[in-house]
Amino acid sequence: LALALEKAQGQLDTELTVSYDAVHSLYKTGSSHIALQEGEVVRLEDMLYAAEIVSANDSANVLAEYIGGTIEGGVQAMNQKAAELGLTGTHYANPHGLQDDAHYTTARDMALLTRWALQQPGFQEVFCRTETWTMQPTNKQQQERPFSIKDWLRLGGSKKYYRAYVKGSKTGFTNEAANTMVAYAEQDGIRLICVVLKSPRKYDKFTDVGTLLDYCYENFSRVSYQDNTSLAVPVAGGGGTLGEMHVAPAAGTVLLYNGLTAADIQV
Repeated sequence: LALALEKAQGQLDTELTVSYDAVHSLYKTGSSHIALQEGEVVRLEDMLYAAEIVSANDSANVLAEYIGGTIEGGVQAMNQKAAELGLTGTHYANPHGLQDDAHYTTARDMALLTRWALQQPGFQEVFCRTETWTMQPTNKQQQERPFSIKDWLRLGGSKKYYRAYVKGSKTGFTNEAANTMVAYAEQDGIRLICVVLKSPRKYDKFTDVGTLLDYCYENFSRVSYQDNTSLAVPVAGGGGTLGEMHVAPAAGTVLLYNGLTAADIQV
């Protein structure tokens, strides 16, 4: 998703033609899809929402081809980006996450990836959409295809799971990985990313993410810090001393556990 949006730079009306491989490489997997057909002309924006909202693996293949020319080229681009971001516990074997021994990641890497993805143009809008997205008829299929989220943290119908501060999320499931979830939250100027992997039951991921984020928002606050110390650094060159450069630490903010103050910070 993020690589496609990085490439698109806001041009989401780009038309893509569904290849034979994008459809038939998923044959007999029983995985989630939106019934794309070979030769179907689709909009990039529809493929983004299909992958994000309903985990459509055929649309993930189409996005990979858009990124890298082929599915394999898209996967190569994913691994290149993982290396650039320092995701040392991650390797991709496909664009969609179906089980493969060479396809793996960690909670830390997923959080780092999400932080980068949120900086890509249009990603936050796709990631945070709660309204149904409707894909319009194409040259191959005349019916509309509606995509609706099933994240109970963001849907107000369940008081048990609903959290107003959860703005975006992506869920996943395979038999081997069990239930997984990445969530993005924002409250009182604090933005958090929460990753839960290997939840045994379908709704455990909502309970776990809500519990972890509740704990963070109840026990951490953003504190400003500043160190007024100025360091004099001698500057030499040309065989002699040129003078001094004065350097002061930059001010900033940090998340602190309740009970700690700016006085407890060493800059």
